[in-house]
Amino acid sequence: MTLKLKPHSLLKENIPMLVGIAVVWLSFVGMEIAKGFYFNSGNVDLLHYTIFGLYLYLPWFLFSMGIGFLANHSLNLAFLSKRSFLIHGPIALLWACCHVLILSSAYWVFWPERVAQVSVGFVLGEQAVKWLHLEVLAYFMLLGLWRRQLSKPEELSASRSSADSNGELSLVTDSGIVKLRAEDIHWLLADDNYVIVHADKRKIRVRGTMKEMLKQLRAEQFQQTHRSAIVNMAKVQEIGNQRLTLESGSRVPVSRRRHRHLIAAFNK
Repeated sequence: MTLKLKPHSLLKENIPMLVGIAVVWLSFVGMEIAKGFYFNSGNVDLLHYTIFGLYLYLPWFLFSMGIGFLANHSLNLAFLSKRSFLIHGPIALLWACCHVLILSSAYWVFWPERVAQVSVGFVLGEQAVKWLHLEVLAYFMLLGLWRRQLSKPEELSASRSSADSNGELSLVTDSGIVKLRAEDIHWLLADDNYVIVHADKRKIRVRGTMKEMLKQLRAEQFQQTHRSAIVNMAKVQEIGNQRLTLESGSRVPVSRRRHRHLIAAFNK
């Protein structure tokens, strides 16, 4: 089960990330002010350039926080997987186009006297070529940073984990041993060098591989549905051709070669 954070929880529990985003975008505002001083030999309206910088970059700051909510609601998807890209690709492109229009409109908002000197096609064309691909790249970079931050709270070592006779999984941390009952686990998702364990009311990010985790779980209860996913068959509600649905509503990918085996395990 993917733990969805509410807006206020996302903000409260990720203050360092938000402060970092604020510092980055405020530095861009400062850069616009510095450029104004440089190109105008120090003779600038400080308030005018400050508002100009906020106009350019405040939308990006707000949207950077919005990316956090998008990342939180797609943690069940492997990063940059086909399905993830089909969701985030259009959003990134739409945002990039909108922000390019905001950047381009700055001539008309702050320096209307210069509009006659610059054609609309030149402004839009220059800004689009200069910023469009950078906007899309920045979107996916921020998405990756948010995913890393949101799946960070509990990093455990799978290589030192073990399961007792009762099926309780023991995961060792620097501060002690965390015990997790096998029946509380819904599914596991591979994420680079980590495995994200989705359990009742919690999400644990474990350093290790799917193979290491599968060794600790009961083979008759847990089945690998895909190279990037393992599910607790007791939590499966329905199996389709390419996806299975869990009781929690989470949808997990199913590979073609494992489909028949999963159907047999589900019908036992």
